Amino acid sequence: MFPVPQYLMMPHVGIHITDEALYAVEYMRTSRGKEIRKAIVEKLPSGAIEAGYIHDAKTVTASLQKIKSEFTTNFVVAGLPEEKMYLFRTEISPEQHDTEIRQGLEFKLEENVPVSPAEALFDFERIPDTHEVSVSVVPTKVVDAYLSVFKDAGYSVKAFHNEARAIRRAIVSDSLAQKSLTCVILHCMGNKTGIYIVSKGVVCFTSTVPYGGNSITEALAKSFKVSYEEALKIKKEKGVTDTKESRAVFEAASNTISVIKDELVRVIQYWDSHEKKLGDITKVVLCGHDTLITGFSAYIARNTNIQTELAHAWNAIDHEGYVPHIERVDSLDYVASAGLAL
Repeated sequence: MFPVPQYLMMPHVGIHITDEALYAVEYMRTSRGKEIRKAIVEKLPSGAIEAGYIHDAKTVTASLQKIKSEFTTNFVVAGLPEEKMYLFRTEISPEQHDTEIRQGLEFKLEENVPVSPAEALFDFERIPDTHEVSVSVVPTKVVDAYLSVFKDAGYSVKAFHNEARAIRRAIVSDSLAQKSLTCVILHCMGNKTGIYIVSKGVVCFTSTVPYGGNSITEALAKSFKVSYEEALKIKKEKGVTDTKESRAVFEAASNTISVIKDELVRVIQYWDSHEKKLGDITKVVLCGHDTLITGFSAYIARNTNIQTELAHAWNAIDHEGYVPHIERVDSLDYVASAGLAL
């Protein structure tokens, strides 16, 4: 979320740290365009990070060091947890330059977020065809904590972005046709689900639900009376095929999925009643491998009455003749790191 000068735009790795794992992507340039050089997931022990808070910095640092040799550069653009950030929109004068906007925003932080300007860092994006900017704010201590584990692991951090903005970069192209759309991204992770509204190519609204893929697995374990590990296996092997067994998986997970759906519907209703001037929501985009559960997409589409589709993690590097070596089911977990690597 903190832009760097053009002369610092050297190749880098995109690393997204969640409560459960590190997801890292490095691209390479070819005669056809950008392609994936390396994509790695490194699991984290339970409790090392919870709700975006780093409890065990040594373990996270060790995990970062473990994957470091897989890349051709030590430079990274890293993700910051959405639940530790704040986002608001505010009006600006169309004649203002970025420096003037930034100076003005410093005086607006306290009235919009529960963090003092002295203890916060922020960035903004202009919303095209409006007199508004979308402002992302993060406590300095959060940045310091994440910067510390990267530095201790031997990386040089070029910039931080929030999860929502990274995903937007990966799946919403910079074409005028794409940028004119308003869509809602539903990002199902292990312990949480992020809901982000993107309008005119800018993240304009975010919400986080403390339920995700782990809650779905726990529901399966309880319903089928099996261990968590066995429930995870059932979800992966039987939950994504159109069979009687997959329908049983959806039924067992339906209460958890319903909670996620309820928050999604609430966010859409809020947008429709308060923010519709920026555009009607025309699409729901699903990220995270748990959204592949048979019936999930149809359930969301039916309850929102909005076109629903799976994200294309490599949309920004898509070109004729290139087939990524990563399976579609796995790519849905790399969406944030794919955007960070751009």
